[in-house]
Amino acid sequence: MPLIGTKDCKHIMGSINRGNEYRTLCADQLFDELSDYIETAGPVKTFAKAFFNRKPPVIHIPNIPRYISTNDADVDDVDKVKLMTEYDIIQRLETHIGHVKITCEHSVYSHISLKVSFVPKVNNPEEEQYADLPTTDETDEERSLRKETSW
Repeated sequence: MPLIGTKDCKHIMGSINRGNEYRTLCADQLFDELSDYIETAGPVKTFAKAFFNRKPPVIHIPNIPRYISTNDADVDDVDKVKLMTEYDIIQRLETHIGHVKITCEHSVYSHISLKVSFVPKVNNPEEEQYADLPTTDETDEERSLRKETSW
């Protein structure tokens, strides 16, 4: 009788999917965690105050633990820096927060620090002038007839 049977083999191969699902869940939790750090810093007030005082509009968020610790002997601690790279968390945060550029600095072992810089994006005023008008299937003749008979 073999040491690893068919049932064991299926369990081992299923670990790939379970691991991917677990890392996706960790990435979502990391996104929420980093988003909360930035929101807690009060970016609107902080950036406005910095501009008022003629300082660079930057928020530094230091000392974020680098690893998601697990109490499960079978699961390794998850490296947040790898999650940020794999799941484009920085780009997602920039889109979620808006008008910011985020850079991540990390040491080899212990902590991550984020630098959130305000980057104003000026919209093209010509694009904002045009609104989508409602369209109908009504012909010009039907419309003029409706206008003539409406009063």
